Amino acid sequence: MFGILVDCIQNRDPLAIERERMQSRRVLVGKIDLDTIGTAYLLGVNREDKIEVIKGEASPVDLADPKVICIEVGGSGQVHLMNFDHHGEDAPKDCAMRQTFEWFVSSPEGIRLYHEGGVGVWEDDFAGMLTGYIETLDVEGPEVLRRELDFLGISLEEGFPFLSDVITGMMLLEKDPREQLHKGVEILRILEASDDWDSMFHKKYTFFVDNETNIRGETQPWVKGPYPEILPIFGPINLEVFPEFKPFIAAKLENRKQVSLAIRGAQWGKTAAGLRLGWLETDFIGATGALYGNGAQIVVVYSRHYGPDKVSKFTIAGNGIKVNGVLPELNAREPGWGGPSTGTIIGSPREGSNLSLEEVVEIVRRNL
Repeated sequence: MFGILVDCIQNRDPLAIERERMQSRRVLVGKIDLDTIGTAYLLGVNREDKIEVIKGEASPVDLADPKVICIEVGGSGQVHLMNFDHHGEDAPKDCAMRQTFEWFVSSPEGIRLYHEGGVGVWEDDFAGMLTGYIETLDVEGPEVLRRELDFLGISLEEGFPFLSDVITGMMLLEKDPREQLHKGVEILRILEASDDWDSMFHKKYTFFVDNETNIRGETQPWVKGPYPEILPIFGPINLEVFPEFKPFIAAKLENRKQVSLAIRGAQWGKTAAGLRLGWLETDFIGATGALYGNGAQIVVVYSRHYGPDKVSKFTIAGNGIKVNGVLPELNAREPGWGGPSTGTIIGSPREGSNLSLEEVVEIVRRNL
């Protein structure tokens, strides 16, 4: 504060000072995914920033320091301290990107920081639609998007490739998590700068019947609508308009083919409550959705060599069904299991798991 005061006395622009200070920031991230990338995009993360990929949560010192940006590494709900996360028992239900967006457009502190140039500058319509799309995938899962497409009469193939396919393909080709973050943000910037992005939105018209009283005091049904609702599907992305995305989609298609082959080795059973359970060991991305597509209600996916550190990784997910009921027993066996507060998807500790696939499946089968 004293340094800024001296600079003001010397007639230096305080906003220029703040932008200069924010040019290179410490940014702490964990797993790189669409929510992490979207949050970094809103925050204006760029190649001048110092990206630190960490396991587990950030230190209490870093979480308490608003000059350090922490994305999905703890401090859930503490956006005023630049902590953006939604994991943990009492965490917000909104994904990290939704928390970021709402803070910068509704809170006085966030609005001030945005206008002072301390974060990224974005086109409001694009950023808002992107936030809705990413939150749907991250919090509710791909099946919600599939249902919206069904309502619109659009098949998954007609919508392909979606933005999520582009990001997945990029991450299949790029293994360095820092580069994954930077390239993901750059993909979003390319879309934002294009005149083509609004073609990826679709209108849904809804009607509903309500009772109204006419001038004679008679109650009668009245059909209201149509009411248009804009759905940010973010697909299909025109690869002729965005030729730089073609290698990513080629990688995604190859991965899809490998997942289809891997699904043949899936095992099936029933949980204690009679839910259809599917489990599979594979290192390919997308196995959860593929198992859903084959009728699984509860999924256990095991990767023996996950991420750049090749750790042992489990994902347990429910197709619109909460699975966090297994957390007490899993954490009693191995601390560090968790997931978003929605409870429909959980994962093993970020540093890896020592449990076997058979042990995890049995715990899931017994508790769900």
